[in-house]
Amino acid sequence: MPSFERSVNEEIRDAVVRLGFKGIKIHAGEYAIAEYVVDPVVELAEKLEVPCFIDCIGRISDVKRIAEKFPKAKIIIAHFGKYLSADEKLLDQFINLASTHENIYLDTSGVILTHKIGEAIQRIGSNSIVFGTDGPHDEPDTVSFAKRELEKIKTLKLNLIDEESILGRNILRLLKI
Repeated sequence: MPSFERSVNEEIRDAVVRLGFKGIKIHAGEYAIAEYVVDPVVELAEKLEVPCFIDCIGRISDVKRIAEKFPKAKIIIAHFGKYLSADEKLLDQFINLASTHENIYLDTSGVILTHKIGEAIQRIGSNSIVFGTDGPHDEPDTVSFAKRELEKIKTLKLNLIDEESILGRNILRLLKI
């Protein structure tokens, strides 16, 4: 969250209200997900009814605190919690968090343990999972990366309702499109 002449929240409010932005991205790699930094932004997102896409780089306690403090805020957790994580226990913790907090959604981008997406669908349902293509990637272009992410979902052989929910309906609902 850069410092400009106007406060971050003024910039966000203007982007959402005047320019029609549909959500906010918060990335822990850029700064700490500390209360004094993030809470005013999430509070504003809750008021403006736009989701926050949070890359918490595996810090589940930060996201849990936010979800509990702002129960009406829609929180999309990038990468099921951590980009390219091979830690099944960590991913399970994020699935558990989504199962106990109805304002938590899980993004599929950068999830290398594809079976965990399937497990999450069984545990929390497809309505809490969104398809994504966020993250750095080693593909020569974004289209190739997106295709690989899509193929990952297709390998799960989901029923049509679950597949359509994950691949588009859920995010359309969250973004109010």
